[in-house]
Amino acid sequence: MRLILTYLFAILITGNILAQEKNQITYIANEGVFLEYEGNTVFIDALHKKYIQYYQPTLGKTAIGAIQKMTPFEAVDLMLVTHVHRDHFDVAYTIQFLENHEETILVAPQQVMDSIGRIDYLTNQFYPLQATENGPVYEMEGMTIQSIPLLHAHQEKNDWVQNLGYIVDFEGLMVLHAGDAELLDENFERLKKAIGKGVDYAILPDWFFADDESIKKVAKYIKAKKYIAVHVPITIKNFHERKLKKRVEPYGLDLNVFLRIGETEPLEK
Repeated sequence: MRLILTYLFAILITGNILAQEKNQITYIANEGVFLEYEGNTVFIDALHKKYIQYYQPTLGKTAIGAIQKMTPFEAVDLMLVTHVHRDHFDVAYTIQFLENHEETILVAPQQVMDSIGRIDYLTNQFYPLQATENGPVYEMEGMTIQSIPLLHAHQEKNDWVQNLGYIVDFEGLMVLHAGDAELLDENFERLKKAIGKGVDYAILPDWFFADDESIKKVAKYIKAKKYIAVHVPITIKNFHERKLKKRVEPYGLDLNVFLRIGETEPLEK
């Protein structure tokens, strides 16, 4: 009897441990997400302060928790930044985070690195990219990072911005994050070339689902199994969420709209 009880207890404990393992995308703020898959962890555009009224900044408690290595941010392998705008990136938060997370490598365009400045004790954690780099740029056990140079939205005022999209390849499970890419044929061609047959998850700014023409291009060039809209204005969030989902229905796109901080999406092959 004691052996049976011990065996059952061992099964319960093992089950609890397995249940705690996470394969998911967690919404942090605006375009900010936290990826967890098979023990690998990645921040993308996830630490920034309030900059534009309509877009959600990182909550103070979330930023502090991440910086102080609180659960689930005990260890973060990579911090990716798409571009230097302050609704995607904050200098002070980034420095504090890297100081406490010696294991984390910052992968970002050179403009982001330049805005941080030279900090000798952090340089071994910096991995700067040129705005023209296209293809695999960083590899570590369990994942490979590919960068895609994508022209920033509103080129008339943002032509100076180095915006990089990223494909995080978790050994076959692929997650695309496009940053603030503009709806230009040139960008869609670059995405098509980088993606090939498609990705599992595509995290795109909400204007990629703005109208029929944009949605058709998303379906044709990106070919994701699951789409996630980010950079959604918070002032009209409920209306906007329903509107986006209704708009993509005729095209058969599986779309989630990230609006609620802490919301998750399972990562599954």
